Amino acid sequence: MKVNLFQIVICSLYIITAHSAQAETLTGQTICICEDGAEWPPYHYLKRENGKKTKEVAAGYGIDVLNEIFGKHGIKYTISFIPWKRCLMEIKKGKKYHMALSGSYNVERDRAYHLVNWYKTTVYYFYSKKHYPNGLNIKGVSDFNKFRMVGLRGYNYQYLGKLEEKMYKNIKNYDELIKILHKGRFDVTFEQYEIFAGFAGIGKNYLGDKYIGYAKIPGNNGNHNDKTEDQIFRQGSVY
Repeated sequence: MKVNLFQIVICSLYIITAHSAQAETLTGQTICICEDGAEWPPYHYLKRENGKKTKEVAAGYGIDVLNEIFGKHGIKYTISFIPWKRCLMEIKKGKKYHMALSGSYNVERDRAYHLVNWYKTTVYYFYSKKHYPNGLNIKGVSDFNKFRMVGLRGYNYQYLGKLEEKMYKNIKNYDELIKILHKGRFDVTFEQYEIFAGFAGIGKNYLGDKYIGYAKIPGNNGNHNDKTEDQIFRQGSVY
């Protein structure tokens, strides 16, 4: 049996538009959500007070939509920010947590979870200008084979194809990811541009680092969905 790994924002559309009857059965119940402790602004992150994280007070576009939809149906929820790999494992067990707000597609996840639609994202590669002042010579995904690739623990980089198997994926957060690039231990990492840009809103302006270089992966059109969060709010309804 598949358990629920709901992708950000569109998870709520699944509950209400695709299976509205199921949404009604959740009225008055509490859904336990886990999210990546590394945070994923602007979609979901912990609020800051005087530059410091608040205790488990979540914010972001995804949280806004969740509140909008769950609120209309009287559904309560709790959200905990824990390591992403652990979050996925806990959802798979189906005991402590019921869903997550984000998660990209790959075959393994499709077999283990119930994946719901996605939204538009643009995947970029990031590197340190301290070691590559002239940038990386990348004309296609296969060119990354020449570089030492690094990623976050438990994250999915399926858009790299078989090259993902060569990645070192044991970094716990974005701060460490940037540091390790500047130290020259690895050459390149990958992330959606929107995420790196979103960190500026919580006091971590990664793109403002003059030594961080980045460019769109050639030929990668990103993920997309017919309705983004912005469209949902412009229409004034999630139905």
